[in-house]
Amino acid sequence: MIIPISHENNEVKRLPWITFVIMIACLLIYISVSKTMKNISGELNTNIKIYFSYYLSHPYLEINGKVKEKLNISDSSISRFRSLYKMKSEQPEEQIQKQEQEQLDAIAEKILRTIDEIPFKKWGYTPNNGTFFTLISYMFLHGGWLHLFGNMLLLYLTGPYLEDVWGRIVYPFFYISTGVFSALMYALRFPDLNIPLVGASGAIAGLMGAFLIRFWNTRIKFFYFFFVIAGTFKAPAWIMLPLWFGFEAFDASQLSSLNNANGGIAHHAHIWGFIFGVAVALIIKFTEAEKRYLSKKIDDSISFIDKDFKEFTEVKQLFDDGKKEEAFSFLIKLLNENPVSVDKVELLWIIGYDLKRRGEAVIFMKRLIENEIVNGKEDIAFYHYGQLKSEYPDEMLDFSFEIEMLKKIIKKEDLRWAEELVQKLSLKVTSDIASGLIIQFVNVASEAALIGSESFKKAVLIAINKPDISEEIKNSYKKILSGSFEGSDSSNKKGSGSKFKFYPAIPEAISKDKIRLVFKNGESKIIPINAVKGISVARVRIGLEKTDILVDLFIDNFKSGKEPVRSIRLKVSAFDPLTIAPEASGKDHAVKLILSFIQKSSGAEPIPDIDFILLKKYQDFFSEEEYDNYLDLLLKS
Repeated sequence: MIIPISHENNEVKRLPWITFVIMIACLLIYISVSKTMKNISGELNTNIKIYFSYYLSHPYLEINGKVKEKLNISDSSISRFRSLYKMKSEQPEEQIQKQEQEQLDAIAEKILRTIDEIPFKKWGYTPNNGTFFTLISYMFLHGGWLHLFGNMLLLYLTGPYLEDVWGRIVYPFFYISTGVFSALMYALRFPDLNIPLVGASGAIAGLMGAFLIRFWNTRIKFFYFFFVIAGTFKAPAWIMLPLWFGFEAFDASQLSSLNNANGGIAHHAHIWGFIFGVAVALIIKFTEAEKRYLSKKIDDSISFIDKDFKEFTEVKQLFDDGKKEEAFSFLIKLLNENPVSVDKVELLWIIGYDLKRRGEAVIFMKRLIENEIVNGKEDIAFYHYGQLKSEYPDEMLDFSFEIEMLKKIIKKEDLRWAEELVQKLSLKVTSDIASGLIIQFVNVASEAALIGSESFKKAVLIAINKPDISEEIKNSYKKILSGSFEGSDSSNKKGSGSKFKFYPAIPEAISKDKIRLVFKNGESKIIPINAVKGISVARVRIGLEKTDILVDLFIDNFKSGKEPVRSIRLKVSAFDPLTIAPEASGKDHAVKLILSFIQKSSGAEPIPDIDFILLKKYQDFFSEEEYDNYLDLLLKS
C-alpha cells in the first residue's frame, strides 16, 4: 500500500477556501447520509424479507417489474428461487389470487418508496436514468469513510495549489466540469447501468491530471506499508501520477473484459477525469492564459501580498518550468538585494546542486546562518550550518558565530566534530581578535575538555599574552596548559614521588567518541576517548580475602619523559560496570568489554601488553602502594 501524504510545493498566496468548502460539504453530507442510511436500511431490509417470503409462499404471483429493476434481479434469478420451492398443486381461486397479488404489490410499493429515499439513488448519478442535478450532486456523496478520506486527502494535496494559481472562478468551474465530464463518459461506456455513481473521484482525478502539467516537477512524499515493512519516500509528480493513471487504465481494461461496470470502483470515470484535467491544463499552459490573465487578476484581488513571497513564487515557477539557469541567475540578483531570505537561499542551494554551481551559493548560506544566529534562531541556523559543512567543511563563518555553532555541536555531544572545529578555530586565533571572543572560545573548549591539540595551546598562549586579559584568567589558562584536570582532585602517591599524578574518578558513560567521568570532588567532565594514550590494569588485594581491580587511563604518553604523568584512576569496586555494559553476562565480563572498547576506540598503548588489558592475565599486588611503585619502576625503565 502506497499513500501520498505531502509534497514540497506547500505554499499558497491566500486561503484556499473554495477547496475547504468542498471538503467541508463532502464531510457534512457524508455524516447526514450515514444517519439517513442507518434509518432507511433497517426498514428496507425488513420489507424486502417480507416481500420475498410472501412471494416464495405464493410462487404463482408476479414480482413487480420496478422491484426487479431497482434491486437488479434478473428473470433467471427468480427462476432459481422458484425452483427451490415446490409449486402448489392447485392455484387458489381467481379472486383470492387477485387479493394476494394486491397484498404483494402493496409491499412492493413500500420497497419502492424506501428505495427512492435512499440518498445514493436520489442524488447519485445513475447512467440509465441520470439528470442534470445528479451530475452535480453525485460528486458530494461517498460510500464509506475510506472512500471519503482517500478523496479528501487527494483533494487537499492538489486543490489548494490549483486554486491558488487559477483563481476562485476558473478553479471551481474546472472542478465541476471535470466531475460532469467524467460521469458522462462513464455513462457513455455503461449506458444501461442502473447502479448510481457516487464520489468526487472523477473530479479529483481531473485535479491530479492538471497538477501533473502545472506542477510536474514537484516531489511528492509517500508513505508505504507492505506487511511489516513501512517507511516513506519521495518521487516527482511526472513519475508517480502517470503511474497511477496506468494502473487505473489497466484495472478498467480488466473489468471491461469481464463485462463488469465497476467492481465497486469507477475506473473509467477516473481515467476520463484525469484526461480532461491534463487537456485543460495543457490548453492553459500553451495559451499562457495563467500568465496573461489569471495571475494578474489574482494579484489584483489580493489586498496585500508580501513582495518577498511574490518574488519567490516567480523563481519557483521558473524552476518548475525547468528553466533552472534562469531561476538561479534571478535568485542571485534578488539575494544581492535581500541576502537573508530563507526560502530563496534554500532554493538557490537546491538549484545550485542541480547545476553544479553550489559554490556560488555558499556566501548567501553563510550570511543566512549568521543572520539566524543574531536573531536567536540557533536551531535552524545549526541545520543550515550542517548543510554548509557537509559539502564545504573548510568554509568558516565569522569567528563569533563559529563559537555559537561550537556550543551547539558540544550540546549535541558530537565530540569528533567539536574537536575538528576547535582545531580550526584555534588556528584562526591571533592577537588581533578581540580578547572577549578569545576568552569565550577558550572557556567553551575547556568546559568540554577539547584542549589537547597543539594549535589550541598556542591559542591559549596568545590569550595569556594579551595585555587586557586579567591575571586571574591568565592563571587559569596556565593551568590548562599544564593539564586538563587541574580543577579536579588529584594525588601524588608517596611511593611514586612526583612521577605520577592520579585523578580518582568514576565512569558514567562511554561511547566511541568520549568518556563521561565524575571526579572525586563531584565534578562531571567529558573527555575525548582519543585523549587516552595508555592503559594499565592491576588486581590489588584488599584485606585477606578481597581484591579490587584498578584501571589507569594515562592522559600523557607513558614513554614521553614528561613528568608527572597524568592518569585517570578507576576502581572497579567504586561503580557497577554492568550499567555501562548491560549486555555483559556478569561484572567481570562487563569490565573486559569496557577495557577492550576503550583500548580499541582510543588506540591507547596497553601496559605492559594487551593480555593484561583483556584480563587474560593479571598483575597482582598486595596493595595500591605496591602497584604505584611498580609503575614508578616501569617509568624509569
